[in-house]
Amino acid sequence: MLLEVLEHVPVGMILLSPEGDILAANGRFFDMVDWTEEELDGVRFPQIIYSSDEPVVSSFIERLARGEVDQASILVRAARKDGSIAWWRLWGFSRGGEVLLGAFDITDQKVTEEHLRKEREEAIRSVQSKSRFLANMSHEIRTPLHTILGMTELLEDTRLDEEQRDYVQQIRFSGEALLALINDILDYSKIEAGKLPMEIIEFDLYEVVEQAVGMVSLQAHKKHLEVVVDIGEEVPRKVKGDPLRIRQILVNLANNAVKFTEKGHVFCRVQLVQERKGVAWVAFTVEDTGIGIPENKKHRLFRVFSQIDESTTRRFGGTGLGLAISKSLVEMMKGEIGVRSKEGEGSSFWFLLPLPIVESYEPPVSLGEVGSLLLVEDYPLTRKVLHRYLQRYFPRIDEASTGAEALRKMRERAERGEIYDLVLVDLTLPGMDGWQFASEVNADRSINDTRMVLMSPMGEGAEAKMKLLKWFDAYLAKPVRKDDLYRTVAKVVNEEMELEAVEEAEGTEGGEETPADAGNYLILVAEDHIVNQELFLTILSRLGYRVELAGNGKEAVEKGLALKPDLIFMDVQMPEMNGYDAARVLREKGYEGPVIAVTASAFREDRERALAAGMSDFLPKPFKKKDLLPVLQKWLSDTGKDRPAPESASTRTAPAAEVGGDDLFDLSGAREAFMDDLDVLSNVIDRFFERLPQQFGRIEEALSSQDIETVRTEAHGIKGGSWNLSMKLLGDLAAEMEAAAKEGDLSRCKQLFPRLKQGFVRTKEYVERSLSPQHS
Repeated sequence: MLLEVLEHVPVGMILLSPEGDILAANGRFFDMVDWTEEELDGVRFPQIIYSSDEPVVSSFIERLARGEVDQASILVRAARKDGSIAWWRLWGFSRGGEVLLGAFDITDQKVTEEHLRKEREEAIRSVQSKSRFLANMSHEIRTPLHTILGMTELLEDTRLDEEQRDYVQQIRFSGEALLALINDILDYSKIEAGKLPMEIIEFDLYEVVEQAVGMVSLQAHKKHLEVVVDIGEEVPRKVKGDPLRIRQILVNLANNAVKFTEKGHVFCRVQLVQERKGVAWVAFTVEDTGIGIPENKKHRLFRVFSQIDESTTRRFGGTGLGLAISKSLVEMMKGEIGVRSKEGEGSSFWFLLPLPIVESYEPPVSLGEVGSLLLVEDYPLTRKVLHRYLQRYFPRIDEASTGAEALRKMRERAERGEIYDLVLVDLTLPGMDGWQFASEVNADRSINDTRMVLMSPMGEGAEAKMKLLKWFDAYLAKPVRKDDLYRTVAKVVNEEMELEAVEEAEGTEGGEETPADAGNYLILVAEDHIVNQELFLTILSRLGYRVELAGNGKEAVEKGLALKPDLIFMDVQMPEMNGYDAARVLREKGYEGPVIAVTASAFREDRERALAAGMSDFLPKPFKKKDLLPVLQKWLSDTGKDRPAPESASTRTAPAAEVGGDDLFDLSGAREAFMDDLDVLSNVIDRFFERLPQQFGRIEEALSSQDIETVRTEAHGIKGGSWNLSMKLLGDLAAEMEAAAKEGDLSRCKQLFPRLKQGFVRTKEYVERSLSPQHS
């Protein structure tokens, strides 16, 4: 009866003795193993199981036979008659000392799983390979870009006519746009690879929001757009989260708003949606009055490399990565992002984030109720936000949208023997601007005692003129920051503002950049690239610091221990000894000064590796003078020593800088690169030529020992130095060898080496002929 029942079951069924002998089985089981009943006569069931699984199956049968369990399941591999392996899911049932097994063949499922596993591993390897490639490309692209941006900044400090200055600004703008593009691609690759960790730290939310909008304000004001920030009173001031990524999202959205808006405003609003169990759900909205998005095109948003249509890319530029990155970042922070838009009426991009609350908002000053205020602002949205901000202090706020209307209201109050406690005036009023308005007020004795504050769009240069004329009691940059508004109002109302003379103000700014005691500080720059050495030297020497150069990590250690500089800038990729190892040795031998890692690599792991090696801080390439200043101010506050400068060829006043190219040597281009200073140019070329025979020796030795990586590294160094000195032929030959080394083509490298050395000889002869008349 049992056998008849088993025959109709669609899975393999086997009845076993307590010892594992096969007592009976249905036809489905014999089909699964491809054996006949006669062939399995006298065979124990564990014997048809794959050898490594046999002990597990034997134990499984014994436990069921002894009644330790009534039923159980196990995953095993079985051996078919043809030697192939099948995957089975066995269900076992205890049956009065005997064991009844049900065998389910899941081989197809396991094959699919294995295929998917291999595909996943391959995908991970591919992403990791792409990340490594992008890291290397980042270094390769950022290094020359660093030189371009740095030299451009220095060039802007020289005497240029208007046309030249416009060209230089275009170079700088294009370089910065390229850098932003590289950063976007790297960010997305790190997100895709799961290598973009989120920080959870305490930060000031108000500061992050206002800084982010401030970063795009200058460009917006150039287009005569109004920029407004409105942070709700209920929004907590300090929260926990990742301030860098929140700022990045806001800058992405605000940049898009500015890009696609020709008239009107860009408005950033921050509101508390709800607070629950100590977590604030904060909504961030960036609204514009731009071109808007057609309903049938909205689905393209937030996709990688996607824009509304091709004409958008041609007209406005961009990669289409910004929104995709923003969406990924918001989702990584467990938030939501979306958009509301109507074609021709503008767009409103929003995102919602959960942020643990640390501290609620309290105004930085307490005034009580002051009295009356006149708000003179023509843009309704700005007027509305400022009115709401100020109503906590002023029970009466009158508004005027033009200078003429404001004058009329002031004079009407004067006729009643009253004046406003404060007048807040926008600079860019229609008809009568802020200066004309102030001039009218100053000329009218009945109202010229009124305290006034000027609001000026960032980049208008109003502050110096205001200090010169002293028609206003204080100045606020637009977009107006909430705390700045409250502090300024309090100081003006309490008559605490004192406007220094323009000359004094300008002197103070310059003093912040160039400390009076800068000459007391010695800075060691460890950098193997000659042109980058000159860039460091130029910036630091112009700031007044004494500079010593080291061309590799080993030399950096020697000079660091001998000279004990106040600060070391350490390039992390150098010959002889890399920057990480050099920093480690310096620390082990007792050097305690700050060591700043300098690298073109953009990945977080490099920062962590630098800190682990004992470095104090991190300066990413490309950098400019403005990037160096905070580092110098941070680490050279009280460490300067009054000591004589060491006698050294590299401790000298830096030159200025400019660039160009001809096949062997483009003298005019090289002179431009070094701001027409032939002494400095000759010095750099001499040092470069002195190093080349040593590099050729290392290449020759590496070719003999088949050390392809050393060949690549040395060729890379020769390439960069040659191109930066306008020696095109030599640089091209080195680039060709570097490419061959990257491909692992040793025989090709050997073929190129004699050509590279010959190129050096020809270049050196031509350079010497080119320079000699210049010195006669």
